[in-house]
Amino acid sequence: MIDMEWGGKRMIVGIDGRLLCGNRPGMGMSLYNILLNLVIPNGNLVYLYVPDCLDDESEICLKRNNIITKPLGKAHVILWEQVILPKVIKKDKVDVFWFNNNTGSFMIRCKKIVTINDMIAVQDELVMAYTWRNRIMNAYYKFTVLNMIKSSDSIITISKMARNEILSYFPDSAEKVTVVYIGGSYSTDALDKATWNAFRKDNNLQKKYILAFASHHKRKNTLRVIKAFEKSTGLHNTYDLVFFGYKGWETSMEYQYIKENNLTNIYMFSYVSEAEKNSLYQHSECFVFPSLAEGFGMPLLEAYFNKTVLVTSNLSSMPEIAGNAAIFVDPYSVESIMSGIEEAVTLGEKRADHIKDGLNQLKNFDWKDTAHNIQKIIFKQ
Repeated sequence: MIDMEWGGKRMIVGIDGRLLCGNRPGMGMSLYNILLNLVIPNGNLVYLYVPDCLDDESEICLKRNNIITKPLGKAHVILWEQVILPKVIKKDKVDVFWFNNNTGSFMIRCKKIVTINDMIAVQDELVMAYTWRNRIMNAYYKFTVLNMIKSSDSIITISKMARNEILSYFPDSAEKVTVVYIGGSYSTDALDKATWNAFRKDNNLQKKYILAFASHHKRKNTLRVIKAFEKSTGLHNTYDLVFFGYKGWETSMEYQYIKENNLTNIYMFSYVSEAEKNSLYQHSECFVFPSLAEGFGMPLLEAYFNKTVLVTSNLSSMPEIAGNAAIFVDPYSVESIMSGIEEAVTLGEKRADHIKDGLNQLKNFDWKDTAHNIQKIIFKQ
């Protein structure tokens, strides 16, 4: 065990564990992998504060790594962040607290570390609000992100692009902003041949297909992908277009566009299992991810891991994370997206080179490196 101290005394470290509850998003899997790879200095206490108990396997793995979970009960996000959590932090005499997903508590007296994944919450043109509740929460997140950057002792971010964005708002914060690349969260689960064939039959996927990620978030650029597919006769006559990840797609403007224009070979899935998702990657002609803004872009690495040709944006963090293995497009141009997809499905012998380059790019993103760098920030090694 490593023996470290903070200011001459043993440290009590607090960590926000909300991302680990329920169906874990990509950043939830990132946090879990970081925690499993942390090396806790001898004699220090690490508390993981969560709204509800975690699953048994997660509890066992975290306990094995000397991380103690503390369920605080479910509550609205504002109440949990600004009332419940600060009281417990004070009671537990926490020395340093790590908020790992952009937001956090304003009124705490201990050292404060925050991970700012991106500045999307403060860019009104990228944030959509369908209801007054959405508008209230968008305003809260915008205020909170800005406050956390100003009030935190250290800031972790996940790409050089994201760091530059933070500094464009807070140029005097350069010394406390550190880039720590996250690793890749890869599941090796996949459907066997019989199950895959049944999945395709059940969902009427009869052709070769192009895969894309969809969301109601404007920045995910779903509608332009649909229009690019529609615009190319060669694409929509030869392939299906398959989206995954779109919760609530039945009431979306994208689905309305599909119906109004009688586009019959476009398919949308909301939740898919890890095995289904990996199989969708592996059997696709290419994966299209022309997002307008990403702090990192985990689907880029998922595509590489599954040996999928990648078409992605030439801006934001995508060139930094994708390296030289992707086909880059202008995400604001339907024609550019269309051309990128057409190039991807006609690569021929060059397809193997793209796949090889993608697998090599994965080597730059390792969980042990991520955890080690975050550990240095928390424990001031």
